[in-house]
Amino acid sequence: PATNVQPSSIQTMHDAQGMLEMMLGQQEARRFYLGLKTGQQIQLTGAEDPELENQVGTIDGVDRGRCYRVKLLQPPQWSCRKCTLRNDASATRCDACRTQRGKDQGQSLQVNLSHVSPLIKTAAEVKTLAQMHMSEFDYLAKVEMANAECAGCNLDLPSGLLVEYSTPKAAASEEATSVLKVEAFDIWEDEYDLAPENERKLFLPYKTLAKASNVRPLFFNEENLDEMVALVQTRHAQC
Repeated sequence: PATNVQPSSIQTMHDAQGMLEMMLGQQEARRFYLGLKTGQQIQLTGAEDPELENQVGTIDGVDRGRCYRVKLLQPPQWSCRKCTLRNDASATRCDACRTQRGKDQGQSLQVNLSHVSPLIKTAAEVKTLAQMHMSEFDYLAKVEMANAECAGCNLDLPSGLLVEYSTPKAAASEEATSVLKVEAFDIWEDEYDLAPENERKLFLPYKTLAKASNVRPLFFNEENLDEMVALVQTRHAQC
């Protein structure tokens, strides 16, 4: 039977050894999902949508510490979350009700970091992936500590810094939170002008007025994290 035939590329013991090393390397590489670069080939694992499970694609962008933007090689159709119609992967709106396609649907989508497994071409790539993963793990741990350390520093935050804005929902005691960007701070009114972190998010109001008590700084992709933490703490104390 065909299932009992060796792949044609395996002709010698050396070839068999190389194939085994490659298989073991791929299994090991799946653990190292942090710090992947644009262009890295990946496979989706643990996706909420069963049709996305084991889909292959490439990293199209990185939202450091939060998610990857992945371009699928063979994207499936997506189901409208309003009317359930199946739409082609290239469609950005539902053909029936015109509902906007979700960020986790279509050819290019946002994927949780842990739902991505890198694919390798040679066993030698595993060491590089492991180094990048551990370096990013250490950085994210440092970011988490910085966010906790500066959670109470909500005065005179520098322009351009990302913040978590919390406001009580109209019909519930729960809080709704969103990530926005500092535009300006009014020291007399104790109030911020906040804007969407990404200008393409046109469904959000361009400006949001927020009391400082409803804002806390967030560090995600700071080039000089220690300097930014010190700046936030100093400006808060002086204010």
